[in-house]
Amino acid sequence: MSLLELLDSPGVHTAAQLAADLGTTPEMVEAKLEHYARLGYIKKTILFAGCGEGCKACPGCSGLKHSAASITYWERVH
Repeated sequence: MSLLELLDSPGVHTAAQLAADLGTTPEMVEAKLEHYARLGYIKKTILFAGCGEGCKACPGCSGLKHSAASITYWERVH
């Protein structure tokens, strides 16, 4: 499965998760993601610790607070 195909699947996609699915490093995936973002194929969203108050507005998010200060996820632009 390709990187763009993975981004078409439901849920929140982090570079680490995508790298594990593709059998490569998060750094390699991040470089490809940034390239696709520049081309307009995908968009990057950064959620900060204030998110997760049960809104469930983000695709695939459970609405639970994230333990990290921020989380970056990627999604396809259609």
